[in-house]
Amino acid sequence: MPRRLLALLGLALALSLLPAAPAAASPRSDAKRLIALDDRLNGAVEAEGTATFERLMAEFEQCGPAEGELDRARSDEVFGRMLNLMMRNMFAAIRDDLAVAAGRLDRFAPATSAIRRASRAMASVVRLSVELGAEPPDLCTYFGAWKQAGWDPQWHPDPAVPGLTAQQRAGIRSAHATMRRSGRALRRYGISRKRVKALVSNYDARMLLELPAL
Repeated sequence: MPRRLLALLGLALALSLLPAAPAAASPRSDAKRLIALDDRLNGAVEAEGTATFERLMAEFEQCGPAEGELDRARSDEVFGRMLNLMMRNMFAAIRDDLAVAAGRLDRFAPATSAIRRASRAMASVVRLSVELGAEPPDLCTYFGAWKQAGWDPQWHPDPAVPGLTAQQRAGIRSAHATMRRSGRALRRYGISRKRVKALVSNYDARMLLELPAL
């Protein structure tokens, strides 16, 4: 057998033993990977988040105003601050998991531009949750001090609890708009309407814009 033919056969055999090149990323595969990141975060925080919510509700029943104790206006103020405190304390309970999730989203580098924008918007919301979960006020301590002040709607602790900055507020609105647009792309890439709706809702932080200052 000619040496050239032997060399070609040897090259062909060597090439056949090489691992196959990975398939090029597609919008559909990028979309599935994004959903998998969201599923992973949900799975990590579900149990702790539920337990924390139940604990905080029990604390509010113990430390908050009694039924009928306040008029409508002050009741609305107390309820709004309670939601603010509960969200911050829930973020604190799952803060480590949120930080890990933010890192994963930051490292996720999909080829599809719409998926890339969605992952960046998701990461921004998760990072905001990490920031808000940094040393939140204890619920019963907060309401105990407020009760001593007669539930005065002008009362706030000293030092004050930092509220959302203008940049954070703009970021919340921007992230929601991005997720809405990316949601339409995800539908085109094969993600179900129900799952897209859940994803957009998971990273809709606009409720934070409506909560009263602590």
